Amino acid sequence: MVASSRKCPNCNSPIGPGDIHCGVCGALIDEDSTKIITSTSGSSGLIPLRKVIRGVAGAGLGGLIVGSLLTFLLLSILSPGHLNDSIVTNLMDQDVNAAKSHDVGSLPQIYAYNAVVVDAGCQSSSPSSVWSGLPQITARYEGLPPFTLLAHVNVHVSWIPDNSSATQATATADTSGIALVNGSSISLRGHELWTFAKIDGQWRITSFTYNLC
Repeated sequence: MVASSRKCPNCNSPIGPGDIHCGVCGALIDEDSTKIITSTSGSSGLIPLRKVIRGVAGAGLGGLIVGSLLTFLLLSILSPGHLNDSIVTNLMDQDVNAAKSHDVGSLPQIYAYNAVVVDAGCQSSSPSSVWSGLPQITARYEGLPPFTLLAHVNVHVSWIPDNSSATQATATADTSGIALVNGSSISLRGHELWTFAKIDGQWRITSFTYNLC
């Protein structure tokens, strides 16, 4: 270790051997300040975090800025991030493809087996309808009319919990579509509510409610 005289990190006053407080300003002195110098004897040379924080605590405005940056970096490293919304919006897009193509074979990769699809019936004169479980949902998709336009727009996703360990999610969206019914184009609109869950390592839709006011 490279040797040098000990000085207070707060006021730069000389510190005697063995002193743990500065005799001038009273600042706490951890150990010989030369220990922040990288050793050439094979050790890692890393500075203990508590020493860095104590060092910047009494270093005035410059230390405050450095300390703030250090805190920001630590929070960025230690705080879990968010999952990418595309994890669930891709499922919503796959739902559109299945509805337009009537490809019911893809539904097990989109919906949980016990999922629920609900037509709230709010934006139309038809009563509300519920399809519970994958067999009923499959039958629904088989009977859907042709679409010239179908999309889930204005999507907003929320994660539960709100970090990278999330195992559930909800989403709100709006329907934008045109269906062909008996030769006529029918405009489709309304609000949507989705729920999702991570099941056996795979994300699936657990409920889809559309035609909401």
